[in-house]
Amino acid sequence: MIARSLDAALARGTGGTGSANDELVERLQAVVIDMREEQRRCIGDLIIPMADPGAPRPRTRDRAVKLSVVTNARQGGAMHWDQMSATLDDLRERVTRGRRSAGQLGVLGSIIDAAEGPWLGAMDTDGRGAAELRMHLAGLFRLTAVVTSAGKFDLVQLTGPSADRVLSSKPSLRRGWDADQRMPKQPEWLDYVVGWVMYASAEVDRRAVVEWRLAGADRNLEAMNDTVDNLRTSLREREQLRDELAAEVAELRDELESLTGSS
Repeated sequence: MIARSLDAALARGTGGTGSANDELVERLQAVVIDMREEQRRCIGDLIIPMADPGAPRPRTRDRAVKLSVVTNARQGGAMHWDQMSATLDDLRERVTRGRRSAGQLGVLGSIIDAAEGPWLGAMDTDGRGAAELRMHLAGLFRLTAVVTSAGKFDLVQLTGPSADRVLSSKPSLRRGWDADQRMPKQPEWLDYVVGWVMYASAEVDRRAVVEWRLAGADRNLEAMNDTVDNLRTSLREREQLRDELAAEVAELRDELESLTGSS
């Protein structure tokens, strides 16, 4: 509407003469052109994301950060570290399949290739290119990496026996960095994470793995023993109720027989 008003004013202005009028006409023309360009840009921003599924979507990073929350809600809760069973080969195969569909999982593949030993993990994708990788080595070293659909890190959490550090594009999520240990710049994140994974792989030996598996087996055995004890207690209670009911049935049957014989 404003552009149309300026067009009308421009039409009225062309009827006069003189340099002042010419200058006014030029100014009005410039304003109309700028407003029409702005109008086309705003309309394009509204139409393109809806009409073109392949157009860039807003808030890509927020979607990647929320990936694990959405996935866990869909699966009924976050998978515990002890429940992860995917080996490095399984994760490599998952990354290969993801590359065919999204093509932006190269950074996760680099992390997996740097790992050695009995790492276990899990990987989730949102179908649009964003993905989350979670890995641990004997429960001592844990890694969580979230990448955007552009194939860049959005968040990386590295947890070891003595430190817990978070690389993030958002300052409020960063953790574990100080003057002595400065957070690397974003272009250096992949090298830092790969180096951390290689260090963790060298630090954990077979003894540590066996100790971790033994601790997990002990917890499972204790839980199973508790379950069996609870079942035995419940069984004894039900057996007691059965005996009481059987005694009542026998008493009632004897009474019924006595009444039948007397009649």
